[in-house]
Amino acid sequence: KSLDLEKEFFDVVSIFGLSYKLENKGMFDVIIELYNYILPRYAGKEYQKLIQEKIEEYTQKREASQQKP
Repeated sequence: KSLDLEKEFFDVVSIFGLSYKLENKGMFDVIIELYNYILPRYAGKEYQKLIQEKIEEYTQKREASQQKP
C-alpha cells in the first residue's frame, strides 16, 4: 500500500520538470496549489522538505523574473 502511494507521489513529482516549462505560461500558481494539496496527503516528511525547497526556489525565480523591466 505504501509503495503505491510512493509511486503516485513520485509520478506527481515528475510534474516539476513540466512546471518549469509552464511557468512562463501563467501556470505556476496552479502548480504550487497542486503541490500544497498533495504534500500533506502523500509525502513523508523528507519529501515534504524537498518539495517545499523546490517550491521556494521556483517562487524566487518567478519573483526575480517579474522584477525585470
